Amino acid sequence: MARRQSATGETFLIPFGLVFLLAGLGVGIFYFSILSRWYEARGWVEVPCVIESSDLQERVSTDSDGTSTTYEVEAAYRYEYNGRTYKGDEVSLSLGADSFGDHHQRVFSILDEHRASGRPFRCYVNPDLPEESVIFREARWTILLFMSLFPLVFPLVGGLVSLFGLIGLRQNRRLKDYKTRYPGQPWRWKPAWGEDWMRPKNTGGAWAWVVVTVWMGIIWLPMMHALLVDGDAGMSNPLSLLAFLPAVAILLVGRGALKRLLASRRGEILLYVEPRPVSPGKVFQGYLGIPKHLTLGLHDVVETEVRCVKEVTVRSGKNTTVRREVLWSGLNQAAMSEAAREGAGSRLPLRQEIPAGLPAMPVALAETGWKDATQHVWELEVRANKLRQPMVYDLPVFEMEPAQVSADGFREDRPQKKATPLLDLDADELVMHLKRYHVAAEFDGREYPVSMDLSPKRFAPVRLFLVIFTSVWTVAFIILLNSDAPGLFPLIWGGSSAMLWWMIVMQMKRKRLRFTDDGLEVAWSLGPWGGRQVYERRHLVQFLNSVNMSSGSTQYHVVKAETTFGKKVILLDGIPSALVVENLCRLLERWRKQA
Repeated sequence: MARRQSATGETFLIPFGLVFLLAGLGVGIFYFSILSRWYEARGWVEVPCVIESSDLQERVSTDSDGTSTTYEVEAAYRYEYNGRTYKGDEVSLSLGADSFGDHHQRVFSILDEHRASGRPFRCYVNPDLPEESVIFREARWTILLFMSLFPLVFPLVGGLVSLFGLIGLRQNRRLKDYKTRYPGQPWRWKPAWGEDWMRPKNTGGAWAWVVVTVWMGIIWLPMMHALLVDGDAGMSNPLSLLAFLPAVAILLVGRGALKRLLASRRGEILLYVEPRPVSPGKVFQGYLGIPKHLTLGLHDVVETEVRCVKEVTVRSGKNTTVRREVLWSGLNQAAMSEAAREGAGSRLPLRQEIPAGLPAMPVALAETGWKDATQHVWELEVRANKLRQPMVYDLPVFEMEPAQVSADGFREDRPQKKATPLLDLDADELVMHLKRYHVAAEFDGREYPVSMDLSPKRFAPVRLFLVIFTSVWTVAFIILLNSDAPGLFPLIWGGSSAMLWWMIVMQMKRKRLRFTDDGLEVAWSLGPWGGRQVYERRHLVQFLNSVNMSSGSTQYHVVKAETTFGKKVILLDGIPSALVVENLCRLLERWRKQA
């Protein structure tokens, strides 16, 4: 009897995502029905009408979250069209009761005034079906913007979840195929390692950006057109301008999609590794296959970095966090003049010595399915001036020493080597590393620091996230300020928004460090403002480094100088590498202690 295979997690992702996809499309039908009625009502005829009755219905509902009140205006009116009298009761195109703003109160005030005075008002009549009419056909920005979020987010999330499930199933099939083709060779068992030429793991996905951009345009562009042509959004109500913020989101996502499409047309750099696998204590050799569409000239330089990264998976309840720490990295530069020209592009040779004693992936762990909470992964990062972004590859670095066999014939697993401490970097290597983080450093021949110029670009990835998050946070503050929320909430949101914007402004400072025989000079500038502090060398006690900020799985380190007065001065920040800051502190200590 054949054994039935158990369902994988990827299998459950597909129906789970389809639920969100169908739910979002269902809400989208209602959302587009309102928009379509607005477009249809644009062609209706305006005629006088007499308000016979009007009423403001107030509906109070109580649930576990408290009490909420919604409002709806009801009215009856009559009008004449083509010599015939008709009656209508539809007040606006946004059907049902709601609590967004004071729309219903204003409408009721207008209708009740005309009812009491007997003065005619106006309504809009469908010329093809005169029995159909409406008094207010304006598009309401609060209703449309709120409703647009559901058909926007739910189908995207559901579609992506289902797609990830399909991709996971495809990768599982590829993994089984590679295990069959390469038995006993786990360095071939990842999708990136199965073929001879490896593709970068951080490129591609241009189609996803295009799909998101197109879907955002389908959902939001008709809404913004309706509000511009005939809606209640305008300069008279500054809060209503929030309805046009989606245009900014479409432009940002569209810009990212265009960049990735152009990059995909230029091709990817492929990596060839031989021999495979790579092991600590040996030489990593390979080639970079550079397509001719990248247009790298003979005078261009390609910078490569091989690094060993410690990944620790921390699970707290339902949340999973992966912490990454660089244990070792080696930098190299190769000129394109060394590359061999071929018909489809160029082949650039690579070579990097990997020190012995560094941790690698045990073969036994790979055979059990890579499930260890603490793993040591190896990566190769390729950078060049004409690349839109660095290309990163997973390297098959494995510990290949055989297991020991005891005297009685039983197999003994060799204990895993302990990770070596961070390796020493000299001044030239530190200059190359710091340059990657937008720090221009200079050392003299004795490896003593001379100067360091810190550019605000070192915070660019974190600053982008902070700007987006703070913008949304500030919008929430404006909404609370214009609502009936208790005063404590606008106070909290306003104070925290100001603090976040101040943090963003402070990240724009440019800092300069100067190391002299007398001491340390720290100068900063922010536009027309600036400052300068000088510390004598005899007043410096030690140099320290620590983690002061985290963004996702990246930890940013800071270097501080402690003085005899107990003050700790931040010298260097925004460096996502423990290897760099520890070696920098070592050289700074050497400068402090020199005679």
